[in-house]
Order: sequence, then structure tokens, then C-alpha cells
Amino acid sequence: MSCYLAALIPMSCYLAALIPMSCYLAALILMSCCLAALIPMSCYLAALIPMSCYLAALILMSCCLAALIPMSCYLAALIPMSCYLAALILMSCYLAALIPMSCCLAALTVNRRPAKDPDALLLS
Repeated sequence: MSCYLAALIPMSCYLAALIPMSCYLAALILMSCCLAALIPMSCYLAALIPMSCYLAALILMSCCLAALIPMSCYLAALIPMSCYLAALILMSCYLAALIPMSCCLAALTVNRRPAKDPDALLLS
């Protein structure tokens, strides 16, 4: 009986190793998202792109938390290292998201016409 129980432990290791695989997929989505955010075609489109970044961030956060569970699995403990690298990419994603925001604010201030001075109208 103890042999069967011992055989079940590695099975959980293999299952735990499959969880970080979704981390790689989330990291690929995130990479393409960050690249797209750095090359904004227009302010309005660029403002929509960071929204998908935040969704990818949620996937990544849950992936990293799930990867921390299998502490006893040596292989599964090595795989989450890519999670931390993906987290660094995520930080640059937030910084890239700030660029389109400032772009939109700049566009709003440029398009605003200066208010006419009522005293100047009276003098003319």
C-alpha cells in the first residue's frame, strides 16, 4: 500500500509541472502586448492596448501563485523562475501604458483653444 501511495506523489509533481506551462503562454501574450504598447499607432488605439495588458497581468499573477504551491517538486520549482522574468516584463508594460496616457493628455491640451479675453473684445 505504501508503494501505491508513494507512486501518487510523483503524479502530483507532473500535474504541478503542467501549471507553469500556462505561464509561458501568458508571457507570450504579455510580450506582444508590451511591444504593441511601445508602437502606438494613435492615442485612442494605444489606450485600448494596455487594458489587455492588465488582463494578461491577472493571468500571470494567478499563474505565479499557482507555481509557488509545488515547493517539494524540484523541476516545478525551477520552472517558476520564468514567472519572475515575466513579472519584470510586466513592470515595463505598466511603464509603457503610461506613455499612451500622457499622449492622450497632450492631445487634449493641444486641441483646446485658448479662451478669449472679454476685456480685449470690449477694447476692439
